Amino acid sequence: MSSDSLHRPLEVPILSAGPVAFDNIYSFPKEQGWTQRTIGEWQDLFLRPTKEFQAFLQTWLFFGPLASLTDDPSVFTKFFDQRNSPRTRQPLEAFCSLAEKLVSDLQSQSDGWVAWLQWKRNHLDPAVAMHNRFAFVDTEEQMVDLSLLQSERDLATFIMNPRDRDPRDPSDIVATAILLEHLQNTSIVAVFSPMNVDIPEALSHVPTKMYNANIMWNILREDGWCPFEIEAMSRCLSTGALHFMSTTRRPDDTKPHNMIRIRSQQKESNSSRLGQLSLSEGEKLCTPYNCSIRQIPNDNYETVHCSDCLGCFDVEADANELEAILLRDDQSIPLIMSIDPEDQSKTIHMVASQPDVAYVSISHVWSDGLGNPKRNAIPHCQLLRLSKMVRSLGGENKNTVLFWFDTICVPPDGTGKDKVQELAMERMRQTYESANAVIVLDKWLLSSKAIGTSDAELILRISFSVWNRRLWTYQEAALARTLYFHFQDSIFNMDEAFFRLCESEDRVMTDTLMGDIYKRYMSLRTFKWHGKSLATKLKVIIDACMLRATSVHTDEALCLGALLNLDMAQILEAPPQARMQKLFSLLPPSEVPINILQFSDTLPTQAFRWAPRTLLASNWNLKSDMNFGTHYWDEEPICGTVADAGFRVKVQGLVFKSHYPLGAEFYVADNYDNWFNIKTYLIPGENTSPSKQDINGVIHDKLKWKNPKSTVSSVVFIPFSLKGFATQIFHEHPEDEDEADLDAMSCFGMLGLVEGETDSGDSFVRKICPASFLKMTSGNAGENLASLYIAGMMFGIDTGRSAHGSIVGWGGDRDVFLMSRGSWTEANWCID
Repeated sequence: MSSDSLHRPLEVPILSAGPVAFDNIYSFPKEQGWTQRTIGEWQDLFLRPTKEFQAFLQTWLFFGPLASLTDDPSVFTKFFDQRNSPRTRQPLEAFCSLAEKLVSDLQSQSDGWVAWLQWKRNHLDPAVAMHNRFAFVDTEEQMVDLSLLQSERDLATFIMNPRDRDPRDPSDIVATAILLEHLQNTSIVAVFSPMNVDIPEALSHVPTKMYNANIMWNILREDGWCPFEIEAMSRCLSTGALHFMSTTRRPDDTKPHNMIRIRSQQKESNSSRLGQLSLSEGEKLCTPYNCSIRQIPNDNYETVHCSDCLGCFDVEADANELEAILLRDDQSIPLIMSIDPEDQSKTIHMVASQPDVAYVSISHVWSDGLGNPKRNAIPHCQLLRLSKMVRSLGGENKNTVLFWFDTICVPPDGTGKDKVQELAMERMRQTYESANAVIVLDKWLLSSKAIGTSDAELILRISFSVWNRRLWTYQEAALARTLYFHFQDSIFNMDEAFFRLCESEDRVMTDTLMGDIYKRYMSLRTFKWHGKSLATKLKVIIDACMLRATSVHTDEALCLGALLNLDMAQILEAPPQARMQKLFSLLPPSEVPINILQFSDTLPTQAFRWAPRTLLASNWNLKSDMNFGTHYWDEEPICGTVADAGFRVKVQGLVFKSHYPLGAEFYVADNYDNWFNIKTYLIPGENTSPSKQDINGVIHDKLKWKNPKSTVSSVVFIPFSLKGFATQIFHEHPEDEDEADLDAMSCFGMLGLVEGETDSGDSFVRKICPASFLKMTSGNAGENLASLYIAGMMFGIDTGRSAHGSIVGWGGDRDVFLMSRGSWTEANWCID
């Protein structure tokens, strides 16, 4: 729980009469009397679940993985009374502690590794898959074939298709998600602790996006969190870590957030303005990809004084002195001399940086009130405050008196000194790389106490502070030698805290939060590691930028160019709207990671239609799950080159043919008879392929088609990676390494339309959209799809049994299968 917890510890509603061990998760419903029913009957039961049905679902998915770990039912006795009638609620922490013990006992057996692997494959993985399938809820009204409602399905098969709602109790959904996460993490710790394995790193490879029916989102909204804040947490954190954050005190903004009311009563501590809004001209609502109060209005921006200041004068840098330093031939950086309380000068003393003189950089967000869009000036009280912070540093930074602060050291737009401003921008990377330390100021953190608060909580607060949602601050943290955060009562060294956590023997923290903390820390600090290739650094940047924003969108290329150490002069000379294209054209050959293709909202220019319009938070980026899965920090990505005709990369692609428009998801079999579910990611609001790509009719986001197209399209799925941590540790080592690659189970990639060859002999591909595939291994899914594919011939449908078969349609309006057969082909793909 948080140090200032707002909620009681999570409790599980005990609906079940007790755990029941079973061998097969798919047949267990039938064994318990929940036999095949018509689709209509299942729909009615899901809409109006009985207590008996909810109790069974808890027995199946919550207690099932636990019961399969032991042959001793007495370990569950304390959760039920002597008459075996359920108590009302039990603390979830007790079940998590039991899970740790049971997994540890299993691992301690003589054949512990084999026993654990079998349990994971036969019980935990299927339970996770089944729980997450409840996420496939389709709330749209559809024309339903009444005859289809009379067809029968078993429960597991019915859950595999979209349905109207999750019938489980909301608390049971959250508890199941957290328990399954805990079992995954506990298994990693128990199995790999005796080995020479970095446990925090291992935990970071466990997928975090466990389905929780948006219940945690609603809880956070009820507590007054802004949608922009919630989106970052929901995207990045496991359900357990998300619940932990829900117990913390939210950022206390002095300005109200413009949000729609979701409940009638709000806590008194919440400063958010909810309910019926009367927005003035220019005001906007807070959204998942934009916060209304974080947009900086240059025309009426107010630089704030310290809270205890009764009124003081502004202090300003001498414009000529600042310009002279930036125009020097030695690439000097202008630095501020800190002041004593007695110093009443209205002019800030500036000095030029020197290689052997230490200085500190100050990092902040302008929306907190420390900027100035017109002059290089701040209130005297703020200069005195910053000086005190710099001089109070200890250790190797003791006695530092010089510091850099953008409000003073970079001429703002209002000064009209564009050339000098460009020089300061060109040296931004040098500024932060050369600083001995970076001190971060964030209003939420400055109002929070660090003393008496765990390192884990402080790192999570930092990870979801306003400061960590801005683009420019990422550069400042990524390049910093040492990173300090100022809290209300002390200064906090994030790097030291992280390494303390890595050595911690606190199992509750390790099993619950460490994987999330590792990913958040690495996302912020991996960039600074020496020896990393530009491709790996760009991959890290893509992940870090996905939830960040900037008030001036044309600044994005400037910040990214500085981070990647590209030619800033060329980027600055480009027209502001063309800066991103110039950025991509400057990337060195064979060092562009293939996952740059994961974006659907791309540039309109020919040969750059593969390139993202932005890496930052946007409607598309937040609607897609493409970038929020497992990350492999030390894995070198597949790389390509920015060529004259597009993005050029050599990799295996799954090629197949289609004479139907591709739907939101469909199925393809490869030349090894593996069946894959492929899911497409379209820009929200576009119900066909983007018209700018001139490939209309190839893809639709709704399966409303009835007739095939007159032409056949050759389509390729290009994966971003077939390798991964899961393959290395969760699967037995096959003799055939190629088969091991295909055992990766799931992968993100892109779909493209194969249109012939380029002049250089590459296979030219028009990018359709990002996509993902999932290898069908649940139950007999692959066999069932194969039989349906062959059965199409009975109805006169061309099933295309050749290596590159055509897609066929099968099913009714609500139970549609699009299927094809293709093969893996390695080629040099040129993508536009």
